[in-house]
Amino acid sequence: MRSKTINRTGLQVLIIFLISCAVYLNTLPNEFVYDDNAQVLENPWIRDIKHLPEIFSRNVWSFRTGGTSNYYRPMMHVIYMFTYHVFGFKPWGFHLVNILFHSLNSVLLFLIVKMLSDLQAGWQASLQAGKPAGQSVSSLFSPAFIAALLFATHPIHTEAVSWVAGLPDLSYSLFFLLSFYFYIKAEGQYRGYYVLSLISFFLSTLSKEPALTLPFVLIAYDYAFGIKTGNITNRLVRYVPYVLIGGIYVSLRVHALNGLIPNASYENSASSNYMIDVFPLFTEYLKDLLFPINPRFWHSFHPLESIFTAKGMISLAITCAYAMLCVAAWKKNRAVFLCLLFIVLPLLPAFYIKGISAKPYAERYLYLSSGGFVMLAAMLIVSLTHKIRRRGLIIAIMAISLTGLYSIQTIKRNAVWENDLRLFSDTVSTSPDAALPRRQLGGILFNMGRLDEAIEQYRIALSLDENSAAGHANLGLALMKKGLTKEAIKEYQRAVEIDPGDVNVRLELGRAYAKSGSTDKAIEHYRIILKNNPDSVETNTALGAALAAKGSFNDAVAYYEKALSIDPGYAEALYNLGAAYANLGYLDKTVGYFEAAIRSRPDNAFYRNMLGITYGQRGLFDNAVEQFNMAVRLDPSESAYRENLERALKMKESSPEKNK
Repeated sequence: MRSKTINRTGLQVLIIFLISCAVYLNTLPNEFVYDDNAQVLENPWIRDIKHLPEIFSRNVWSFRTGGTSNYYRPMMHVIYMFTYHVFGFKPWGFHLVNILFHSLNSVLLFLIVKMLSDLQAGWQASLQAGKPAGQSVSSLFSPAFIAALLFATHPIHTEAVSWVAGLPDLSYSLFFLLSFYFYIKAEGQYRGYYVLSLISFFLSTLSKEPALTLPFVLIAYDYAFGIKTGNITNRLVRYVPYVLIGGIYVSLRVHALNGLIPNASYENSASSNYMIDVFPLFTEYLKDLLFPINPRFWHSFHPLESIFTAKGMISLAITCAYAMLCVAAWKKNRAVFLCLLFIVLPLLPAFYIKGISAKPYAERYLYLSSGGFVMLAAMLIVSLTHKIRRRGLIIAIMAISLTGLYSIQTIKRNAVWENDLRLFSDTVSTSPDAALPRRQLGGILFNMGRLDEAIEQYRIALSLDENSAAGHANLGLALMKKGLTKEAIKEYQRAVEIDPGDVNVRLELGRAYAKSGSTDKAIEHYRIILKNNPDSVETNTALGAALAAKGSFNDAVAYYEKALSIDPGYAEALYNLGAAYANLGYLDKTVGYFEAAIRSRPDNAFYRNMLGITYGQRGLFDNAVEQFNMAVRLDPSESAYRENLERALKMKESSPEKNK
């Protein structure tokens, strides 16, 4: 009998694992999107193990210059590091890791629910609507199996699994569930399984902040299932190591972030109102768990002006009803109580809206919480059939049908994550009133050379958020690319008014002034930047170029040399310094700096063309022909390079003695 049970369990685990993988297989061809580009492709930490001390002692974005964050998630970088060393920068490798994490989470949920079913006769009775404990509902479609199938395929998970940057939700959930699993297996003993539970909990905290809610889940489990190991004091002692581990995590976090939540700011609502915004937020989460029919990457969240609005009162009523349901379940059905609590507890950190950047709502925050929901759904499926003949067949049909519907929606949604263009095109269509996705789509179109479409998206974004410095700066950049310098200057000016401390925007404004011929205004802005940022390589170079435009070549040389003292390989400064020396009559120095610029940027056709001209001025026609040839190969559409090549060839033929 035991052998049959083991074989059935093994078959169930295999099916769960395979279905979990199958519904996300179409993510493997997908590219890196959105934050993936920074967190993976531009992340030097994941390329070398020497960065481990930085990974564990700094915030999650510290690998970028000036990167600040409220998040401390070292395990994210560690897992990315492992993935990079196995797969390189192949996107499918990172997607595969996400799929494996999700599949393991689905299997773990199955094992946990199975243990809960076996541990408590009341659990079995509640699931089987009065049948004696231990009586099987179906040889295969047990409540645990149904719950795991629904978890494996639920469409709300697509953001966490299909997006490489969703890894923290997958990893913290894995270690969270592992810790819970080992805690149940320990049966109140302080040995092997208990130690593994503590280790898993620590890894979970290092993955994402909601892991800190695990001790509350353990307490709820103990009291819901009536664990009788020791007196009250002994039970409390059992939780102390988890509290200590939580304290260690908080200490590491405070050290890495210079504070618990150093950048708490909720710009979408008055500080006195953000607490009431929790009610509509919670209501939205419940709705998406129950009806995952319109998944979106960006949920536009509109804060409440007052709790006494229709939206406020409805959301408050739903929240109160949920709380009353928890109380009733505590008295009548502890299994239901634990499931209801499991939905809420992992969401608690997401309700602190002030500490969440960009958007208060994200579908990936529901990843672990959905475990409680699918448990309840499995219970409901079983209880609804308790008076039906051929009950096992009906349960199987219901479970397969719901799993199939979920799978279709999930597979369809995965395709939206194919690339940035498709993702943000979908996002602006599903959330047309959100400004940031439109700016993001504008940037994607800009990089593709679709300037008119980019400008359209930037303008719409500004109509939604007129006070966005980034929005005005993005529009200015696109207008500059179109050659609309005057219009671009107006946008840069507005961006600087909104955020005077943005060095990059002020630099672009200076460049726009320089291009329009307002050299003095350009110099003014460059000097403002250098007053507080004297080591800005780009600004020193730009100021040098502006001074050179006014004929102050010696002053220009000083700023170019300052830029090169900071970054000796900065190609633009090398080229500009060579050009300044050309104007001062030092052609030998010009050649040297032009050659250095090309060593730094061998793919720059313009630099090669200018070096070719300089070689020609010195009578070095072989060298000139070589550089013009390279310029033509790099940019065959530029007729001037071809004309220079032809001219150099003619001069070489007419003056062969000069090439000795």
